[in-house]
Amino acid sequence: MVCMTSLKRPSSKPFSAGAPESRGHPLSPGGTTYALLDANVLLPPRLSDILFDLCLEGLFSARWSAQIEAEFVLNWAKVAVRSRNSGSTNAEIIRAQQRLECYKGAVHGHQVFGHDHPSVLARLPVAVNAGDRHVAAAALVLHDYAGAGGSGDKVYLISNNLKHLAVSDMARLGVAVISPGEFIDSLVKADHRRVGLALEKSIDSLKTPPYTHARLLDVLRIHGAHTTATFFCSSLEPRFVPRVNPQVRSPRPNGAFSARSYMILEYQNTNK
Repeated sequence: MVCMTSLKRPSSKPFSAGAPESRGHPLSPGGTTYALLDANVLLPPRLSDILFDLCLEGLFSARWSAQIEAEFVLNWAKVAVRSRNSGSTNAEIIRAQQRLECYKGAVHGHQVFGHDHPSVLARLPVAVNAGDRHVAAAALVLHDYAGAGGSGDKVYLISNNLKHLAVSDMARLGVAVISPGEFIDSLVKADHRRVGLALEKSIDSLKTPPYTHARLLDVLRIHGAHTTATFFCSSLEPRFVPRVNPQVRSPRPNGAFSARSYMILEYQNTNK
């Protein structure tokens, strides 16, 4: 799948469903929840579908940088060719670019600038891996922007590579570095009704082939959102009575699995 329907560019508003931003972000009462999405979070197709539907439901504001976009396009092509035996890197680069355009169309003002400035790089914890310094730096810029408003905003860095991002040190600088599963679980604890609406949209927008609730719950488990999967598995809402795949397990935490591993797990356990 190149682009899910719900991520198409809105015709007149930066967010769909009647400007959901006005309903507030539950993790930042009275403020804004900014989430910097690492490339390894954007890469798994079904995970990114879920995250952007949560964003479009008004639960947080997604952000990323041009450098993260470049990593996304490069790694999508490499992983997709291996996972799907596509054989055409150029074709997969086009797919990645098309999907990236969907991301951009879904989020107004998504891009973070200035993370390569020496004054920002000098503040980075020394424990941040050299290959991930641009990601951590973008999160610091986002934190500076949020703090300038003084409105109780919160900044998260969502990544599957926690071991390279100096989680404790970044927390002392005001940035919460967490896995996508933990982030989704925190949202469901704060506002399960709107999370449920977003998950329904993730399912309803995928028609060819159809996407099932059971497969969505499998994806949540793959990415460590066990609280969310359990909540909706036991929900009284009739559409969330899944055919659970007992073989699905999430990868080891703290970045032990690469983005390639997550994408392959998704390809093995879900429809594309």
